[in-house]
Amino acid sequence: MKTYMCDSCGHINQIDDYNENTVCSNCNATYEKLRLIEDQMAENEIDAIINSVIENLTEEKEEKIVNKEGTEENKYVLIEDSNPCIKRNNEKCINCGQCKKICEKNANLRYDLNKCLNPVCLGCGECIKNCPSNAITEKEDYVEVKEVIDKNEKIVVSIVEPNVAMLIADHYDLPIENIDFKLNEILKVIGFDYSFSSGFACDINTIEEVSEFIERLKNKKLLPLITGSCPSLTKYLEIYHPEVVDNISTCKNPLFIQSEVVKENFCNEKGFNREKIVTVGITSCISNKMKMKESENSLDYVITVNELIKLIDIEEINLKNIVGQEYDDYNVFSTSSKLMSLCGGKSEIFTKTFCKLVNRTKKSVNEIDESQFMNINDKKELSIKIGDYQIRIAIVNSIYELDDLINSGKYKQFHYIEIKLCKNGCLDGNGYRFENKERIDQIKELIYKNVNNYPFDNENVKEFYSSGFTKPLSQKSVELLHEKYNKKSNILTNL
Repeated sequence: MKTYMCDSCGHINQIDDYNENTVCSNCNATYEKLRLIEDQMAENEIDAIINSVIENLTEEKEEKIVNKEGTEENKYVLIEDSNPCIKRNNEKCINCGQCKKICEKNANLRYDLNKCLNPVCLGCGECIKNCPSNAITEKEDYVEVKEVIDKNEKIVVSIVEPNVAMLIADHYDLPIENIDFKLNEILKVIGFDYSFSSGFACDINTIEEVSEFIERLKNKKLLPLITGSCPSLTKYLEIYHPEVVDNISTCKNPLFIQSEVVKENFCNEKGFNREKIVTVGITSCISNKMKMKESENSLDYVITVNELIKLIDIEEINLKNIVGQEYDDYNVFSTSSKLMSLCGGKSEIFTKTFCKLVNRTKKSVNEIDESQFMNINDKKELSIKIGDYQIRIAIVNSIYELDDLINSGKYKQFHYIEIKLCKNGCLDGNGYRFENKERIDQIKELIYKNVNNYPFDNENVKEFYSSGFTKPLSQKSVELLHEKYNKKSNILTNL
C-alpha cells in the first residue's frame, strides 16, 4: 500500500492499487490529481500534509499536548506499549507531528506529561487515518484469536455488530441482500463454533436505557441522560468533564451486553461451563478494544473489520460459494438495530421506544417523523411531544459542540443527549476504511429504507426477560448489563 496526496484537497490517501479508476477518498478527484509521496519527503511537503488536515480548524499558538522536559525533542504524540488500540513503527515514523496535531485538533486532547504519568488516548484511531507514512497502525488480535480457534480447546463465539456485514459487502463488492446470513457462514468457515449478532443486544440496550430514563424522569433524578454508545466520547467525558459522569447511561454497549447474554443465558441453555467460552467482538470501532481492556466485562477479544478481512483472506474463502445461514441464537432482532451505528439513529430508537412504553399505542409511535433524526451534521436539537412529556433531545456529532454544550451549561436544558465522535457514526469507525465515501451514503440510505420495526416489536426480548432477567433494571440486569463510569480528571495531574 502506498501513500498519495490529493493536489485538489490535500487529503492523504492510502492506496493499494493505483490506476486510472482511482479517486481521492475525500473529494473524488481523479487519479491525475493524486501524487505519490515518497518515503523521503521535502520539508515543504510535510508541512503541506499537516496543514491539509487542519485547514478548516483554527490554529492555536499554545500547544495542547506537552511532552516531558529533558527528553529528546519529538513532534509526535507518545504512544504507550500497553495501548490496546494503536502502535507506532518507529522505523516508518518521519517525525512530521501529524499525529500530535490530530490529537490536539480532532480529539481535543490537552495534557502535560510533566504533570501526569502517561499520555492520554481515547482510542478513536484518527491518528491511524492521518499518518502519512503509515507508521501508526491499529493493534491487531486476529492472529491470537485464530490460534485459540485452531487449538480447539475452547468454545469460540463471535459477536458481530449489525453494521459489520454491510462493511464486508462493501469491501468484497458483494450484494447487500442476505449479507448478514452470508457473514455468519463465513465466520463458521473461519472456525468460530457459534456466531451471534449484537442486534439482539441493541434491542436490550434500548429497553434498559429507556427504562433507566423513565426511572430518572419519574423520580426526579439526574438528567439529561447521556448515551454511553461511543467509548471514545464517554472516556473523554470521564477525563475532561467529570461533572457529567453521573449523567451517562449505565447501560453497557451492545457488544458487551451480548457477551454477557452468551456467558449467562446461552451457557445455561447449552449446559456449557462459562470458563470454556471465549467471546470475540467484531466491530468497526477500534475504541472497543480500549473499552474491553479498561472496564469490567466478559468480552475476551475485540477484532476490527480490517482484521476480519485478513482472516477471510488467510482462509482463502471463496465468497461465491457462500449461501448463508442464520445466526445460532438470539437471531431475532429489530431492523432498527442497524440505526445504532448512525448519528441520530440511537435517538430515533430511544424516542419511539419511550413513546411506546409511555403511550402503549403503535399509532402514536408512527406519528414521530423519522426524517428529523437523519443525516445530522455536528449538532441538532429536537423537542418532541410524547404523552404528557415535552422531551428535549440534543444529538451531538462533534467533540467541540459537546464541549460547548457542557461548558455553557446548556446541556442542562435537555432530557436526552446522544453523542458520537465519527462524522458518519460507527459506519465511519477507524476499524474499517471506505475507499469510496459515496458508499457510506448509499449504505446509510439502505439502512433508513429498511427500518420497519423497533425493540418493542421483538417478542424474543420478552422471552429473554422471562428467562431469568425478569425485567429491565432488575437486580440481575443491573449486575450484568450495566456499568458505572468514573471521574478520571486526576490522570491529568497525577504524578
